Amino acid sequence: MPYPNEHSARLKSPDDFDPKSFRRTAGGTIYGKIKVPATIGIIWGKLKGKTKPSDPVMPQALRFPTKNWTVEAARKWLNDNNVKPISFEPASEEHKKSLNQTENIPKAALRFKEEEEPVEILASKEGEKADKRKFSMVAHSGRIMLNHWLWGNLAIDLSGVSIGRKKKPALREHNSNRIVGWTEGINIDEKRGIVAEGIFSEKTEDGRQALELADEGFPWQASIYIPPLVIERVKDGETAEVNGQKLKGPGTIFRKSVLREVSFCALGADENTSASALKDKGDNIDLDVEIIENKKEEVENMELADLTLEMLKTERSDLTEILLKEGRESGAKENLDAGVKKERERVLAILKEAKGFEGMGDVANEAIEKGDSVEVAVGKFKDKRLAELEKNAPSNLGPDGDDSGKGAKSHLDKAKAYQQEHGGSMTEALKATAEKTVKK
Repeated sequence: MPYPNEHSARLKSPDDFDPKSFRRTAGGTIYGKIKVPATIGIIWGKLKGKTKPSDPVMPQALRFPTKNWTVEAARKWLNDNNVKPISFEPASEEHKKSLNQTENIPKAALRFKEEEEPVEILASKEGEKADKRKFSMVAHSGRIMLNHWLWGNLAIDLSGVSIGRKKKPALREHNSNRIVGWTEGINIDEKRGIVAEGIFSEKTEDGRQALELADEGFPWQASIYIPPLVIERVKDGETAEVNGQKLKGPGTIFRKSVLREVSFCALGADENTSASALKDKGDNIDLDVEIIENKKEEVENMELADLTLEMLKTERSDLTEILLKEGRESGAKENLDAGVKKERERVLAILKEAKGFEGMGDVANEAIEKGDSVEVAVGKFKDKRLAELEKNAPSNLGPDGDDSGKGAKSHLDKAKAYQQEHGGSMTEALKATAEKTVKK
C-alpha cells in the first residue's frame, strides 16, 4: 500500500524483522559506507532471533518525502548510490491532490519592499547612447521578514524562485498604469539575492520622473510582486531553514514562487497596507498553492542500552547534536575538541550505567538531554528501580520480613553490592539476591 506523502524503497522484507525493533532516523549511514542525507528517512530493525543488545540493526527501507523528492529524483539517488531495493513504491496521488488548495490572498500580501539597498543608477556603457539610462536593484535580498501582517515571520526561498523571461515590467508602486521601464536581466545571486537590471522609459511620465528624482538623489527602494506556488507553514515553537537562515514559527516560507514584476517604491510607502488590503476584498486574488506543514522527523527512541559508539554516530543523530552543543559549552574555557570529548565521555558513561540497570532507556535519555552528571543519572536509575521494588517486591525481599520501602531499599543495596562483586546486570543481581533472601 503506497504511503500518502513518501516514496518507499524496500530493502528487505519487514517479515524478516522483529516488529518491536523498528526505528526511524533522518539520514545516516547504511551498509557501512553509503551516506544517506537527512531528507531521506531510514527504517532500521533487528532480524528475528537477533535482538540482543550486541546484535546490529539493519536498514529495512528508505523513505523519500514528497516535499523533498520526486519519483525520478528518488530513483536516481538509488541508482547513483548503487542501492538496489527489492521494491519501489511511489507516494499515493491522493495526498498530493489534497495539498493543492485555493487561497484567497490580498495582492498587497504578495508585494515585498527591499529596504536594505536603494536602487542604483547605472552609467551608460561605452558605445551606448548617452540618453539610454539604466538602473540596477536588489529586488529582494532573501532575508527573513519579521512579523508580516499576514504571513507572520516570512521568507522567500531563493532556490525556488522562478524568473521566467528576463524582460519584465518595472512599475511605480506596483501600479500597472504607471510604467517606469522594464528589466533586461534578472539573476539570483547567492550573496545579494534577486538582482534586476533594466532601462528607464523615455516615453512615460513616470519613467522620466523616476529618473529625474534619482538623479537628484532620491533613494528609490525596490519592491517585487511574487505569488507563491508552494507554501510551507512553520508552527509556533518550530524552526525551518531557508536561504542559510533559521526561520522561527509562527511563520511562512514561499518554497516555490514566480516573480511577476519589480517596482520603484518611495520611502515611507503606505504604512496601512495591511489594514487597507484586508478591507478591500476586490484587490484579492485566488491562488492555487500547495500547502506543506513543517514537521520535524519523529524518530522513536531506541533503547540507549542497545547503542554502541558507532550506532550513536549513525542512528542517533539527535545525541550527536547534544554532544556538539554541550561540547561547545564545555569547551568555552578549553578548546572545542576537548569539550566535545568530555561530553562524549559523559554520555557513554551514562549509557554504560543504564545497561547495568536495564530498562532505563527513557531515564538515560532524559539525563543526557538535561546535562546530568553520571552520578545524578545513576541516582535516577536507583530511584526508579526503588520505586518499582516498593510497588512490586514480595514481602520476603526485605530484612526480617519487612515489605516497606526500607526493605526494598535494603534489597536494592544488596543487589548493587552483588553486582559490584560478581558483575552482570542489575536485573540479574536483583534475582540472585532475591533467591538468597527467599532461601533464608
